[in-house]
Amino acid sequence: MEAEAEAEAEAAGDGGSGTDRTFGLAYFDNLASLESWSRGHRTHLAIFGEFARYAKRLGDRMGLRLFHEVLVLEAEQQVFDCPWT
Repeated sequence: MEAEAEAEAEAAGDGGSGTDRTFGLAYFDNLASLESWSRGHRTHLAIFGEFARYAKRLGDRMGLRLFHEVLVLEAEQQVFDCPWT
């Protein structure tokens, strides 16, 4: 099991580039909606559960850093560059 976890940690690395990144963007009308979605969305729960198992298996050998930026805006702050607005 230890060798398997080491191999997984190596395979999950940055491929030598040092810059493996992903980006996601979502809009919610308020923080309560985001919290509700994160607690109940089937796909999100599956991904989160698998990540938790993976992180537990790798322990301190996992070299992953996650960043989340969440903004909760008042209605007048929600301006989009649309030709019809």
